[in-house]
Amino acid sequence: MRLNKSLADFNTPRVLVASVTWDLPKPKMSSVVGEKVLGGWEMGAIFTAHDGEPFSDVVGQNSSDPFSFPERLTGPGSNTLVNPGNRDNYVKTQCFSVPTAPTQAFYNTYCNPATPFPTCTNLLGNARRNILASPGYKNFDFSLNQNTRITERVDTQFRAEFFKVLNHPNFQGPFDTNTIDQPGARCYTRLGMPATFNLRLKSFSRARSKKESGCPTSLDN
Repeated sequence: MRLNKSLADFNTPRVLVASVTWDLPKPKMSSVVGEKVLGGWEMGAIFTAHDGEPFSDVVGQNSSDPFSFPERLTGPGSNTLVNPGNRDNYVKTQCFSVPTAPTQAFYNTYCNPATPFPTCTNLLGNARRNILASPGYKNFDFSLNQNTRITERVDTQFRAEFFKVLNHPNFQGPFDTNTIDQPGARCYTRLGMPATFNLRLKSFSRARSKKESGCPTSLDN
């Protein structure tokens, strides 16, 4: 029970979502065409950042087996369990080990003889569930819009939306991966759309519709 008391699989302790819309100043020009071209612009942006999801370090492929949890070691460099920014060796595997028998007599009495001494696969390790956390997530979307009055009842709106402007991969942890028997623990690219942009132009009647906000359209990140 003690080893199962840990963070929920969906735990995200810190989440930041910030959005901004700015109506750009309208220039004062004597030309009507100039005012139509340079006026009515607005900028919008959405920035999202959150911590990574927790995951477990296991021996084998089954995190539901209580005997899959390893022993957490202490020593130099073991105060933190991951290498931030290192995709190919994200988990510090030197901080974990398969549980071992304290003595030969203990091994002969309680451990599975299929594994050599002092390895004892039927001992519970002290590394609790979801002891690790995957890398965090960052994303930035940007839009540039122009609203133009054509007649008293008809407006047009031009929208240029840019998604995933940072254009960098977001990684997820090596969930349920045998990180003890395999050197390192590779992080995998989070599924999602790549950097892209949309251009849209529409017209609408002011009596029946209203313009869209300046922030980019929300997409699945």
